[in-house]
Amino acid sequence: MDSSGPDYKELDVHLRRMESGFGFRILGGDEPGQPILIGAVIAMGSADRDGRLHPGDELVYVDGIPVAGKTHRYVIDLMHHAARNGQVNLTVRRKVLCGGEPCPENGRSPGSVSTHHSSPRSDYATYTNSNHAAPSSNASPPEGFASHSLQTSDVVIHRKENEGFGFVIISSLNRPESGSTISKCPHLPAFE
Repeated sequence: MDSSGPDYKELDVHLRRMESGFGFRILGGDEPGQPILIGAVIAMGSADRDGRLHPGDELVYVDGIPVAGKTHRYVIDLMHHAARNGQVNLTVRRKVLCGGEPCPENGRSPGSVSTHHSSPRSDYATYTNSNHAAPSSNASPPEGFASHSLQTSDVVIHRKENEGFGFVIISSLNRPESGSTISKCPHLPAFE
């Protein structure tokens, strides 16, 4: 292994379920071989209070069951089972530099420009009493995107305090910029 490259450390995390859940999102597992990752850590949730899970950590085990190479649905089912038990033991893998320092969250060198998206936390009240849509952006579509197919619209989504919005926005440093469309979110606030 290259001594200047990143290494990994595994970390065991025990979380107790709070009323709102375990307090983190799960990403990945949608394509064969795609890792299962920790997404947003929700403020004041169980994972946030514990402080050890970070966005981008790779989920390796859920209650001793290996999840590498498994589907997103499989991991969600394991987490639902853990929720019924009121607790979960997770093992995550995190990139570290040779000196034992954690890699930057975006996997680039310190000082690199990146964007970071996270789930809204307590800002839902701002939108529940508003019937005004946010102003639209006049940004140009990404290069190579067919501008004639670009149609924008403003959407206001109302949710209860203990619900998510019903969709996840995923960005990646190793994917080219492209337009995304949310098409269906059945039985979730975004769809109703």
